[in-house]
Amino acid sequence: MPIIPAQRKHSAALVPLAKASFLHAHGHSAAPSIIEDFVTRNYQEKALGDSIELDKNTYFISVDQERITGYSNLVVDQPNTYLPGKKVALLDRLYLDPEFFGQGIAHDLLEHNKQYALDQGCVGIWLNVWTENYRALRFYLKNGFQNIGDTAYRLSPTHVNPNYVMYLPLETDPDQIKMRPYQPGDASAFKSLNIEWLESYFQVEPIDHQVLGNPTTEIIQPGGYIFMAERQGKTIGTYAFIKKNDGVYEFSKMAIDPTQRGMGFGQFMLDHALTWAKVHRWAKILLYSNTKLENAIHLYRKNGFVEIPLEKEVIYSRGNIKMEYSIN
Repeated sequence: MPIIPAQRKHSAALVPLAKASFLHAHGHSAAPSIIEDFVTRNYQEKALGDSIELDKNTYFISVDQERITGYSNLVVDQPNTYLPGKKVALLDRLYLDPEFFGQGIAHDLLEHNKQYALDQGCVGIWLNVWTENYRALRFYLKNGFQNIGDTAYRLSPTHVNPNYVMYLPLETDPDQIKMRPYQPGDASAFKSLNIEWLESYFQVEPIDHQVLGNPTTEIIQPGGYIFMAERQGKTIGTYAFIKKNDGVYEFSKMAIDPTQRGMGFGQFMLDHALTWAKVHRWAKILLYSNTKLENAIHLYRKNGFVEIPLEKEVIYSRGNIKMEYSIN
């Protein structure tokens, strides 16, 4: 669908779309009276028209045979305290007509905004999203955004919704590191990153060769996930979720290129993992490790994992500690 700059003349058509999109995502986030008052105050033709004409705002609309199916608003050069010293843009809105969900419009709008931000010299895009807007959170995580902090969005004088601050580094960010889903071409990197640390601390066991040599059949096809960490176009790390039961996954196969250690990337990947689990509304995460890996154990404890009893028969002989992270 064509994506074009919005003009004031479009504001009347944007009002019902904005209301429908907001109510679909946030209609249950506060008492009905608070939601009704917020919508009445914020989604009016004049207010949207005035916002479109503000110099700092850049609105784009997606059009299907003259019907507006979605819109976005990007604020270029909008600083964020979690991103000191970076020229970044705020994605203030990304709204879709619920009738057009699942047609790739959000992805197209996001890609359009990414290119516009790059053209304006920005190194990344940030946004705020309600912590229980699970559909939006899954979309942003899938498209490379990372949870970098917390904030609050005030709906009324008496009600605020907790929000995540999320960041998408663009190609021009010199500190760029992002997570993306595993692709078939990642098999070699996934295996070599894990073999490196296993050989450094332990021995590679037959089960390691089986899983690392067949990640699609051993992890993904049974319902698990693998993610790759990239920095400046190079794969520097990985981790996996192995499905145990519905809502219960094992955090496994976390590895970082030895030249990239000590820079906080382990925390970065674990943050991604915990956010992924929360937005998919899992019950808990398990992991197996070895107390010899003191830095890893410290990282897990710091982020809320607690030790639980270890079963007698563990699939890996090196496993001497089991930990759990419960998701409320």
